[in-house]
Amino acid sequence: MTPAGILATPGNPFLWDTFPHTFMIIDPEYLVPELRRFRGVKDVEIVPFPSGKELWVVLRDPIDTDRLHRASASLGYAVVKSGSLPSKLPRSLAEMIWDGTTHVVTRHPHGWKKLISTLGSRPAVKIARDLATGDTVCHINDSDGLAILREYLKS
Repeated sequence: MTPAGILATPGNPFLWDTFPHTFMIIDPEYLVPELRRFRGVKDVEIVPFPSGKELWVVLRDPIDTDRLHRASASLGYAVVKSGSLPSKLPRSLAEMIWDGTTHVVTRHPHGWKKLISTLGSRPAVKIARDLATGDTVCHINDSDGLAILREYLKS
């Protein structure tokens, strides 16, 4: 694995992540115009976190799980449903206990690793519903997640 910082050069928007073969997006600004050109994209936001920047892609339509499954499987990932119980609660209560996540795309769809990915330990893609607007938001933080989203939007 390459140490952090070696790949963080101008023109290279990715930095090695803690998982093999994935890169964290450190300079996502150049990706915004490309993603906005896709027909199904409503908006793209760059959200900074202490661990790096995430792309939050707001989709025009609710997620098509069959298309997401096909796009994820092409890179060896699985789609895991999450948040089904909190999603049925009234909005005021749901906002207190749920972040809106409906699906995660992870390489570990079973057991303990599924739970960790569901709780947010860097799944490739996290699909959430904005509780205020009802929009579908894809959280992308690495190169595999970006590839899955591109494949999903193309199909």
